[in-house]
Amino acid sequence: MSKITRKKLTRGVALGTDHVHDPLDAIGVADADQVKVQWAPFRVTFNFPVLNDANRPISIPFTLPPLQQFFDPVDKEAVKGTPAIILDEIAFSFDSRSERGAIREVLGSKDHATTKRCDVEIAIMEKGSDGLHFNKEVSSLHIPSVSIAGSKTERANPIAVDNINAAIDPYKSYLLKLLAPGLYDSTDPDPAKLAMPNATVSLRFRHPMVVGVTTAQNPPALLKGAAATIGITTPPASTVIEASHLQVEMGKVDEVFLSKLNGGFPVDPTYHIDADSGY
Repeated sequence: MSKITRKKLTRGVALGTDHVHDPLDAIGVADADQVKVQWAPFRVTFNFPVLNDANRPISIPFTLPPLQQFFDPVDKEAVKGTPAIILDEIAFSFDSRSERGAIREVLGSKDHATTKRCDVEIAIMEKGSDGLHFNKEVSSLHIPSVSIAGSKTERANPIAVDNINAAIDPYKSYLLKLLAPGLYDSTDPDPAKLAMPNATVSLRFRHPMVVGVTTAQNPPALLKGAAATIGITTPPASTVIEASHLQVEMGKVDEVFLSKLNGGFPVDPTYHIDADSGY
């Protein structure tokens, strides 16, 4: 919604261009700070066929590099003003067949006696471009076994923890660590081999809305619509403002709105919002 400053009319005041045409001009322009949606969410999901009793974390490195317009391919240096990415949520799940209890690795049968060994630990680690080790923890999550596999009434599988609000640097590398330490029991000479099949970790991020680029390789022909231009014709000060003229000028604003409703890939849309792109 555009920010509009208008003059209110009182009885006996002559209708002027500042009462009508100035507000119409303001309606035709929407600044970036007036857009309700300021962030574009996206997910990075990791899937593992099985999480077993190896007693070692499964570690996968990943990066979230800057968008094309903030990436410097020549000097390969950080570009000032590169938007920061925010980690909002960590989610975990595994295929428990919608039943409580641990799962034996070989037979695939349920084992209710070892449910307490199904704790899960997730950590996101960080390192700089010149570092050798991931020595900084961005966020971590511990899921008790009773929550994910042990409850008789409700189970947090899948489970999602949100409102993390951890900043992610596009110029650094990250590492996902997933471990279920209880699947390996060092105190039992003949422990039951447990596993978590189809283990999935999903990370939800958000990136500020930015102006898209038109230089991407092989973009769709109608990826970007024509930017709408609303030309409100303001009559001279001495001209009498007529209803038919106002109807024509107000129709210009209505046409842009209707064009957006009809817009799509078959129909080239018109719009004013430039910052419509995210990660």
